Amino acid sequence: MSLSALLPKYLFGLRKDVKDNVHYVDDVTIVYPAGHNIVIYWTDSKTQKFVPGNLESEDITAITLSPNKRFLAMAERAEKGMITIFDLQTLKRRKVLVSVDTGSKEIVSLAFSPDTKLLAAQGGPGEWNLVVWSWEKAKQVAVIKASNQMSSPIHQCLFSPGTANDSGIVSVAGNTVFKCFRLADGAMKQLPSALLKHEAQKTRNEGIK
Repeated sequence: MSLSALLPKYLFGLRKDVKDNVHYVDDVTIVYPAGHNIVIYWTDSKTQKFVPGNLESEDITAITLSPNKRFLAMAERAEKGMITIFDLQTLKRRKVLVSVDTGSKEIVSLAFSPDTKLLAAQGGPGEWNLVVWSWEKAKQVAVIKASNQMSSPIHQCLFSPGTANDSGIVSVAGNTVFKCFRLADGAMKQLPSALLKHEAQKTRNEGIK
């Protein structure tokens, strides 16, 4: 049998260095990275399917699941940080996104908007730029430097989970860094500290209800 005919049957282990590395698609389906693959695991049947990473990439750095549980985005370290979006119903690639504007070989965090139409990608060491995509159109919507003057590392980006009026707010957090940006008219603007406190208070109040 030729090596080209060999296919993996079962993958053991979990990549703990991948950001947001475990997601529940439903009560019996889990997705997670193992090696240079995304594993789809069914807990009821204890079976797996695999989605391999891109051959031209070095490693998987982050994954995220869309709010409607249909799409999985995977970021990979490469000459230009790249993102692949998979349809979990078919396990086929829907889009591959590459941008020099991330200012890094890697993307450290990914986040879908509440309506699943936008995808935020936080670039890594180098410029620490935050890029927002209209991913189905493979169109870059906006980009902004997310770190501070000391280029402190950023670890996470997230869309606001609030109402439609709030869904254009993206927050980032890292070492001594916490910022919120409002996305409007093809640009991102940082929210002033007073407004940031108001948004945080509103989020806390909504959580209490």
